[in-house]
Amino acid sequence: ADAATARTEADASAREAARARSSLEATKRAAAEAAAEEEKKAEQLRMHAAVAFTPLGQLVTGRAKFAFEGNGAYGTLELYNAAQPDATPPALRQLAQHYRDLFCNSGRGDLAVPQGDGTVVVPQARNKYAGELSRIVLVKNELLENAFTTGLLLNERARTVGAAGGMHNPPNPDEFELEKEAVRSVLKSKMKYGELLGFEKASVIPTFHGCSHEAAAAICGSGMKNGVNAVQNGMFFGAGLYTTTTAEYGCLYARTVADGGVVQSPRPANSKGEHVVLMQLGNIRRAYVGTRGRDYPQHGAIISAQDPASFSFLHSDSTGQVARAIANGTLDPNYLVNVQTGYDSRYFIVGGDAIGFQAVNLLGHTGKRNDPKLPAAYDELIFKESNQLCPQALFYIKRPPGGTGPSW
Repeated sequence: ADAATARTEADASAREAARARSSLEATKRAAAEAAAEEEKKAEQLRMHAAVAFTPLGQLVTGRAKFAFEGNGAYGTLELYNAAQPDATPPALRQLAQHYRDLFCNSGRGDLAVPQGDGTVVVPQARNKYAGELSRIVLVKNELLENAFTTGLLLNERARTVGAAGGMHNPPNPDEFELEKEAVRSVLKSKMKYGELLGFEKASVIPTFHGCSHEAAAAICGSGMKNGVNAVQNGMFFGAGLYTTTTAEYGCLYARTVADGGVVQSPRPANSKGEHVVLMQLGNIRRAYVGTRGRDYPQHGAIISAQDPASFSFLHSDSTGQVARAIANGTLDPNYLVNVQTGYDSRYFIVGGDAIGFQAVNLLGHTGKRNDPKLPAAYDELIFKESNQLCPQALFYIKRPPGGTGPSW
């Protein structure tokens, strides 16, 4: 009996030990599988996040596989050269065509066309500088890519599991104002979803910034910065990092040093006679959409290229206008704080040089009641922080021999 009991106890101990080993092995397998999955996701992000800009949400560029040459801060890779178009490696030709289309098809906007669902469409011309495109050079800065990717991951989490759920975007003032909704619809149409592997709700938007060659190199090396003395439209709509979704508008600033559309001086070209436009991916996060009715004195009735009375409340020269509007009760005393600190970006659709590149109305007249409707020529997209932008490419434009090229 004692022997039988001992055998039974031994069998039970053996079974318990086997269950323990099995459980431990299952735990190890699960941990290994989880680690492998995390490593797979991490590899996808390393390969694609912030750099996998894919046309139509399908093309995986795989640009991380190619060798970038650089000075240590960032690397470059010539994607396209108009003088040697066949020199583009076969593996990069589809990507090169995508970037060419992105630049060449991004010209001046026309009159907005209202749609039946409350949105508007702004027909866009071909970039008038398309014929001057001389080179496209890809840019790779791992530090900036990592910072940008982190911001996207946090945005994805906030939009997925935020306290309020949904898109996690605070309401704009006058949420149901038709003009504001029209401008918002244009911005949404430019945002790219499904372009980055691993992200479903966080979007990116291609932006352009025309500047000097020195500024472009500095941005590629350490990101955009707010200038101490903001010029070149730098304070038209408040402090921030100024970009545009329109390549042609970026080209205007690549060619000339200007303030509010007033040309101060031409920018010097490089040794090849080229000027540069930097293309970056942007992470808008919480966007404030501006309109003349909400963000201008007298609801935007005054039109002028230079009269401070025609500037937005956010303009650096509008202190007096803001004070008067608050005093007469037409502007919330907390307006500036709410707009500049409650949002991560600001978006305005602007007209041409006739009105000093100030905002235009999309659904009706711009200015007084009998004034005409104006084309939605360009736009201004202002970011709050440098990690919301990630350099992707340098577009070089060059006037043809003997040609003067487009101007303001």
